[in-house]
Amino acid sequence: MIFHPQFLAPIEQFIYAANNNKLRLYKDPRIEKSTKANMFKILGPNGVQQLSLHLNRSSLKQGISEVQLSSDASWRNSHIKSIETSYRKAAFFEFYNYKLQPVFSLDSLEACIEQGYKQALKALELDLTIEWTTEKPMASQKYTPSYKSYEQVFSDRFGFHQNLSILDLIYNQGPMARDILLNE
Repeated sequence: MIFHPQFLAPIEQFIYAANNNKLRLYKDPRIEKSTKANMFKILGPNGVQQLSLHLNRSSLKQGISEVQLSSDASWRNSHIKSIETSYRKAAFFEFYNYKLQPVFSLDSLEACIEQGYKQALKALELDLTIEWTTEKPMASQKYTPSYKSYEQVFSDRFGFHQNLSILDLIYNQGPMARDILLNE
């Protein structure tokens, strides 16, 4: 199965990867403004929040390796604050946050995506292959695994939300996150 790459990708990609020992990502030859590659979802005090890396408009419609992030630091600081507000009370936030924050200082979309996957896999203690391919994902391929719910910071207000960014699982479950991925 081939996935579209995403920054701090949704949990379902990591479930597939953990159970297949590899993750195949489509290297899109042309990134549009409305791509999912730069978006991720977290659960915050007001519900599900979608954040996106701000892209430099002049580098759009190029390959993922050429797309640069906006140099404006305000969006980066805003995202870091949103993550802190959402997860600072999570059981394992302090153990992992300092390892994941440097990803926000990178300048290219591809570097952010790659480092996001690498840091998440390291936190999950998963040793697997990430393969980039120019083969397009088939539109008919849908992968929606079910997995057991876990305690989320704001689940008392909003119930359990599946398939958020892998950050949610790592910050809330820490070392137990790997077991959740492998026991789909």
